[in-house]
Amino acid sequence: MAQQSSKKTNKKQIAPLPGDKFHLVNTEYSITLTKSGKDVDTYFMKRFLYTMWRISDALVVGIERGKNDGHLHLQTIARIRHPSELVRKLGSFIRNRMQLVNNSGYKLRVKVIENGSQQTFTQSGGYVQKDRNCPWFQLFTLNMAKTDLLLMQEEYQRVANHMGQESMLK
Repeated sequence: MAQQSSKKTNKKQIAPLPGDKFHLVNTEYSITLTKSGKDVDTYFMKRFLYTMWRISDALVVGIERGKNDGHLHLQTIARIRHPSELVRKLGSFIRNRMQLVNNSGYKLRVKVIENGSQQTFTQSGGYVQKDRNCPWFQLFTLNMAKTDLLLMQEEYQRVANHMGQESMLK
């Protein structure tokens, strides 16, 4: 028979330190991974997806072709819960995790989707899916229902129509 420990954890032992402002925040990001003059290698696509899958609460990743150069790249939106002091450090974390070196030709753009900005998580999710009917397109999601993805497409289309742009949804 296993013995139970009679020692109780004292809440004071696990309480935050005085003045500790540590708290978690939900932050939404728009992230793009490209490679100068070339398609993003499958190896780095997998490393990126694995990294994002491990740290995200919600995720939409589209493999798409660039409008100007036609190279495959990753367009992403992610909702991540982490300590507030890490909000502006996500790019460094991903670069280190993927072992992207400065001279590799890879460019990782990480942008916080700010509350009250013109860009929303929903609209950005529609943008990520804009190539969805093209043969090269692949979609990866985490904690996103099909109805969420359809809503994102509709919202993106609504914004494109409002701005007088031709639909970018293909």
